[in-house]
Amino acid sequence: MSLRAKRTLSLLALFGMGSALLGARNAPARPAVQNSSAVATLSAMPYRAAGLTDRQAAAHLLDRFAYGARPGEVDRVVAMGLDRWLEGQLSAQLPDAELQDRLAPLKSLTMTSREIAQVYPQMNVLRNAAIREGVITQAEYRDNPQEVRRKLREFALAKGYRPPQEMVTELTAQKLLRAVYSENQLQEVLTDFWFNHFNVSLTDGQACPLVPSYERDAIRPHVLGSFRAMVGATAKHPAMLYYLDNAQSNAPAGSPTLIQQARMQRNARRMPGNARRNPRQAARQQRRAAMRIGTPNVQESGEAMQADGEAMQADGGAMEAMKESGEAMEAANPAMTPNVQPPMPNAQRPPRPRPAQRGRRGINENYARELMELHTLGVDGGYTQKDIIEVARTLTGWTIYPQGPQAEPLRRRLEREGEESGFVQAGDFLFRPDVHDAGEKTILGAKFPAGSGMEEGERVLDMLARHPSTAAFIARKFAVRFVSDAPPKTLVDRLAKTFLNSDGDVKAMVRTLAASPEFWSQEARRAKIKSPFELVSSSLRALNADVRPTPPLMQFMARMAQPLYAYQPPTGFPDRATAWVNTGSLLTRMNFGLQVASGRIPGVKIDLAALNGNREPESAEAALKTYAALLMPERDLAETLRQLTPMIRDPELAEKVDRAAPQPEADAPAAMERAESPSPAMEERPMRRPGMNRRGMGRRNGNNGPPPAPTMTAHVVGVLLGSPEFQRR
Repeated sequence: MSLRAKRTLSLLALFGMGSALLGARNAPARPAVQNSSAVATLSAMPYRAAGLTDRQAAAHLLDRFAYGARPGEVDRVVAMGLDRWLEGQLSAQLPDAELQDRLAPLKSLTMTSREIAQVYPQMNVLRNAAIREGVITQAEYRDNPQEVRRKLREFALAKGYRPPQEMVTELTAQKLLRAVYSENQLQEVLTDFWFNHFNVSLTDGQACPLVPSYERDAIRPHVLGSFRAMVGATAKHPAMLYYLDNAQSNAPAGSPTLIQQARMQRNARRMPGNARRNPRQAARQQRRAAMRIGTPNVQESGEAMQADGEAMQADGGAMEAMKESGEAMEAANPAMTPNVQPPMPNAQRPPRPRPAQRGRRGINENYARELMELHTLGVDGGYTQKDIIEVARTLTGWTIYPQGPQAEPLRRRLEREGEESGFVQAGDFLFRPDVHDAGEKTILGAKFPAGSGMEEGERVLDMLARHPSTAAFIARKFAVRFVSDAPPKTLVDRLAKTFLNSDGDVKAMVRTLAASPEFWSQEARRAKIKSPFELVSSSLRALNADVRPTPPLMQFMARMAQPLYAYQPPTGFPDRATAWVNTGSLLTRMNFGLQVASGRIPGVKIDLAALNGNREPESAEAALKTYAALLMPERDLAETLRQLTPMIRDPELAEKVDRAAPQPEADAPAAMERAESPSPAMEERPMRRPGMNRRGMGRRNGNNGPPPAPTMTAHVVGVLLGSPEFQRR
């Protein structure tokens, strides 16, 4: 066994972290005595029946419906009343002046998708524009890439363009700032939950520039509202249409399109009166009309689709070019690709189409499959492969309105054909009747007549969003997020009933949770392990930190396997302890606690003395007891204090953990910081001082030696933040 492996095992053994985090607390909670009332009221929150005091119940609410307690917040919730606090969170209307001040410099947050494409052009768009204007040549691009990069930077500055990485930096920064500073904590927790449920990823080059508006416009407005409204908003958003390929899903060859049927009907209405009275003659004329129109997806595609298909593939340039730029972005920024293995596929799960299918004509099943499996019914929702194909057929023609000059052919066509054409535009969403499969369909036993348009896709969303399997699937996912990895069936059933009775109202589900004995049970308290994002957010809140998100701070989450917005599979980040608890992640968590407490992470300022009323503890043991109660209010900390006492007595602990913790790949830190010019909202990266490594933190080796040892209080607080108990919520 290597020296590093032995050191790692000894550190973990000393902490007892693996067994402490995956021990008895993750066993299924025992069913509690049930309240027969189907209507949850906040006045019925049964925490006293579970043996909790008001303060313990307030701390539990802040652990589950917020990103942890800030100093003094447990007292404020108790003084306000738990029911009033939760009602205020459900309203999501609390003043947020400090947060808004911190978000104000992040200009990309308020931009439309089109403005982002204009201000933050992808590399291929920038390159093509520079070639058109004679700034560079194709030959230069091949033969002298370094000189080309310099010219492109100058060209971008002259045009007022900003690097796309700046937009990504601002997107991730706002998420952390909201989690730390927002007064509307439940809204932020649910935004994270629902974004993960309807996941799209920055690693997809086509979807990447659209992720800010996706969260802002399709997710955030609905997180405390209607599930059906959120399903519809995500289904029509360009980010989802690109990410799961529905933008390219068209009626298969040989299938009649909606616009063909409309033309045939118009031709039939124009027939002479005797033809209309003679069904056989009418049928013959309809066949002739169909022949004039052309074989479905051949003549129609060859003329109308040629111009509009080019438009459909454009997004400030072209879809294919965006794909190239996304691949280039991922190659340049490997740290964005999460070091988390996607869940093993369920045996019942039909195989997904290979990526090579992207861009082919005909039906693309990707979105229909994930809509049913991940967004609504669940993998065991009672549907078949045929249902997936039929849903995909109903959603053919659900695509994206093109941007720039590429939209001109489509605009002229809409003007020429008018409303009768059946085209529907809503913002960036476009329904195209000329590629919509107008044939008859059967989904989950329900008949969809031929000749239907966009309304049949809406009917499918209605049916799926209100299906009992969806209620059960969402209810269990909700219970896993807010109660435990293995929630009691009684609670899941109660939440599913609320979902159905309230037509998928999220507020009603939260109220049901708060009124459920299982939510307050001793088994549920501390049963969840914090994700890396929750760990960082709760640490900064508990420390009352002044935060300016910087690359080293954000990189810690990526090193703990949660690069924000960059989980590649459509499943979203897993919500279970086993996904986060492993040797490397645990050591990185300890390392984060020690680094942040000692002030070694740029962008984070803390005042540990102020947390304790500017009183200095007399000893390390006294500091451990004092700050444990401040950082983890209303918990039984006797065993935690016993476990951590040897750790606080080791002055070399931080250095040992830093050596044992897994390090990022050599190029990852540089990639994480590769914005070509810093965002004005971000604290500028400090110059590397003596004793600091490339991550902006204390260097282990080098001419200047290790950084100065942290103070006694900082050392104790760092140990607490990295402890097994703080990892729980």
